[in-house]
Amino acid sequence: MAKQFCGILLNTFKEPTQDGYSALTRVFLVWSVFERYADLADNPPPYSQLLSMVSRLKLNLLADQIERNDSEHKLYEFLHEQSLEHNRSYLERYRDGDRRGVIFYAAALRHIYVHGHLTAHPNGCQADNVQTICNTLSEFLLELISEDFSRRLKVAKAMR
Repeated sequence: MAKQFCGILLNTFKEPTQDGYSALTRVFLVWSVFERYADLADNPPPYSQLLSMVSRLKLNLLADQIERNDSEHKLYEFLHEQSLEHNRSYLERYRDGDRRGVIFYAAALRHIYVHGHLTAHPNGCQADNVQTICNTLSEFLLELISEDFSRRLKVAKAMR
C-alpha cells in the first residue's frame, strides 16, 4: 500500500494543501513500513546496518534536496521542537553533519503528523516544499528497502 499510495482527496482544500497532506500521509505509510522492515532485519535505530549500504552520495543528494526545500530551516526547527527526545538527538546529529540522520526527518514527520501536530504548512513552510521533502524521503526509503531485500535474496540463494 505504501508503495502504491497516490494521494488523498480533500473537499474544499486547495491543491497545494491537499498535495502536502498526501505527501505527509505517504511518508507516514512508508516510515511505518521502514520501521517494520528494520525490525525484521534486526537493525534498530539508528539503522546503522541498513544505512551502511547507502552511498554517501545518495545521502548527500537526499540531504541537499531537503535543504533546498527548507533553506530557512523552518521545517527542521518545527520537527526538532515537536520531536520526542530520541528523534531530536538524531535530528541534531544530522544538523551537526551526520548525513545518515537525514532519514529521521521521516521519523519525525510521521510521529508529529500522526499525533495531529503537523499540517501541510508547518511553521510557515510552503506546502509544495513539504510535499517535495516527504516524497523525496519516501522514495529514498522505498528504494533502500528494495535494494536491501534484493541483496538479502541474492545472499540466501548463494548459500543454498
